[in-house]
Amino acid sequence: IAPAHIENLGSLEKIAQAKLEIIEGLAPQGTIILNADDSVLASEFAKLPRRKGQVLYFGTGDAVQSSVSSVVSRGLEGIGFELTLFGERAHITMKVMGKQNAMNGACAALCARTLYPDLGIDQIRAGLSNFQAPLMRLNVRTLEDERIIIDDSYNANPASMKALVELAGELGDGKKRVGLVLGDMLELGEDSERFHLELGRQAAGINPHFLISVGKFAAAVAATAKAQQIPVFEAANAEQACSIAGSQQFDILLIKASRGVGLDKVVKHLCGDH
Repeated sequence: IAPAHIENLGSLEKIAQAKLEIIEGLAPQGTIILNADDSVLASEFAKLPRRKGQVLYFGTGDAVQSSVSSVVSRGLEGIGFELTLFGERAHITMKVMGKQNAMNGACAALCARTLYPDLGIDQIRAGLSNFQAPLMRLNVRTLEDERIIIDDSYNANPASMKALVELAGELGDGKKRVGLVLGDMLELGEDSERFHLELGRQAAGINPHFLISVGKFAAAVAATAKAQQIPVFEAANAEQACSIAGSQQFDILLIKASRGVGLDKVVKHLCGDH
């Protein structure tokens, strides 16, 4: 549970309650699969009336049906981790970047085994290994001059932005010129300024080659980087960001914002898509 759409729902607890509404359509003997590491979700789920059927969990602990451990980044090649599914252990590699996707993999494995009990661990490993990220979600685009664009422009919230910045730090490793194009995170309500200031601190913390902040809260995102003498460019919209990004030098450029900001335009501009 993250503060996505918190402007409309008001709190993390109410976001969890809204997500748990899906249980109302569950068959009497159906299965509920939950993230055991999410304390807000666990608290709100505990308040619901008891139901028939089973509850299964994924997470990083031992007392779950699908457990993740030893997560490592493989850079642009994706991630690796150890998966323990109903006691069976397997080493998993996925082509998607971002350590957070190990938890998504554990959830997918648990869902697959629940729907198809005869599915073997090797089949699940193969399925996760072959998974391709959806459009505009950590897609790797290679330009003609071998520079890399990482397109994560589909959507954004404080948790996913933090994950992207951490990924940028891993990819830079002090050798590559890593740039960031970060746009507004929408629907955060009265806490918008605070969340964007925090994003700016996180971005400055990896010392990017440059930062382009886009949208209404561009100044908030840029503030810490400016104070640390990191090259910063503020853009009012995606069109301005296109012009700025096109003139910058980088080895890897990561691009992310809420969908309404439209930073896919920057990706298309740099990649020559028409």
